[in-house]
Amino acid sequence: MDNGSSDNSVEYVQENFPWVKIIKHRKNYGFCEGYNKAIRQIDAKYVMLLNNDIKVLKKDWLINLVEVLEGDDKIAAVGAKLIFANFPSIINSVGGRLYRWSGAADIGARESDFGQYDRPPIEPFYNCGGAMLLRRDIFLSVGGFDSKMFAYSEDLDLCWRFRLAGFRIVYCPKVTIHHIFSASWHSYGLYKMYLSNRNLIRAMGKNYSLSSLCKNAPLFILNGLVQTMLFSLVFRKTLAFYFNLKALAWNIANLPSTMKERYKIQTSRKTPENAVLTAMGQEKFEKVTEILRKIRFDRKYSGMR
Repeated sequence: MDNGSSDNSVEYVQENFPWVKIIKHRKNYGFCEGYNKAIRQIDAKYVMLLNNDIKVLKKDWLINLVEVLEGDDKIAAVGAKLIFANFPSIINSVGGRLYRWSGAADIGARESDFGQYDRPPIEPFYNCGGAMLLRRDIFLSVGGFDSKMFAYSEDLDLCWRFRLAGFRIVYCPKVTIHHIFSASWHSYGLYKMYLSNRNLIRAMGKNYSLSSLCKNAPLFILNGLVQTMLFSLVFRKTLAFYFNLKALAWNIANLPSTMKERYKIQTSRKTPENAVLTAMGQEKFEKVTEILRKIRFDRKYSGMR
């Protein structure tokens, strides 16, 4: 799938890999709608989401992922182990979790990999959309990616809806992939932060039960405002707080659309809220020590991006 690129990559693939079928979009529809349009055209049981900033390490990687889906028809998606391309012993992500008041976070991020998440394999709340194999029919049945999100937090939103529809999300430690972290957007870029916060608020509005939404969304929003104030001080990016307010304003403007999607999701859900919250975990906040460890690593090894 080509999302309106202008770097001659389509011509390169056509010349060097003539057997590859290219679905070319006339413009950049973003991660969400770009994949939606492509997946609707694909006639396949499974679809592999694979970003342009990754490198697979073993020839049997796709077979291993398919075997996981073939082993259980209640699994909607399986993710891989992402490690930093420049630091092959350091984990980027083995899936993600959602802290109810501080937001989404990669599991294992910036930790040395010694198999701590592999035996037995953990079941993350969601998989990273940069490397995820999913069942096409289930993807389409839940509505695909939310096109209004464009990019970021869309993988969490999709996996959340998979869970509400009664399916599992798993991780395959056999498949290790090198990832050039945030190759398209700087890891602490303000626009990336804006999209992530904006889309996560929308995901909460659609997918939480009413009681969970009332308990968690206000505190998540308040925590986000405090975090962006601290972010502005630490990284000297005074616009961070503005972008958080912009994310709130976007959600207010798009509230009718969110409520329309919420009605469809909540009236068709098959999984009770307590089961979803159990999969999410009990922690409200990501530990400060974890956040500081990530910041220290990123500052020390700025070449990882």
